[in-house]
Amino acid sequence: MKLKKTLVFFLITLFSLGIILWFRQPKDSSVNKTRIEVEGQIIYAEIADTPAAREKGLGGKENLAENEGMLFLFPEKDYYSFWMKGMIIPIDIIWLSDSEIVDITENLSPPKNGDPLPLFKPKLPVNKVLEVNAGYVKKHNLKIGQKVVVEKVFQLR
Repeated sequence: MKLKKTLVFFLITLFSLGIILWFRQPKDSSVNKTRIEVEGQIIYAEIADTPAAREKGLGGKENLAENEGMLFLFPEKDYYSFWMKGMIIPIDIIWLSDSEIVDITENLSPPKNGDPLPLFKPKLPVNKVLEVNAGYVKKHNLKIGQKVVVEKVFQLR
């Protein structure tokens, strides 16, 4: 009898905890992420694949872990312009054509209030752009011509 009461209490507690956690979860918490490999280095990147997500980018983000970034996906290759509107952290930009690094822009600092927002463009058309912490490219010796493997996009909750 005591075991039955303990089991019922445990199940009610577990159920209640699940309900509490579900309600505390932000409603728009779905984030598309992917795993990227560059020369043996693994980067977990949030996906920006809509106009709104690409415009916001990393704007407002206060930090990135060493192996985190943002991957911008475009429907076709072009000379896409990037700015640092709302940026707080310095970044490196790795410009990709399919699965190859075709250009790199390093150590971009966030703009100061009132400064004009410069635009950054690749030297060749791209269909993917990877933003990582400033210094990542140098630290991991990334170079133009290296291959990049972008794994299947998955959704986190």
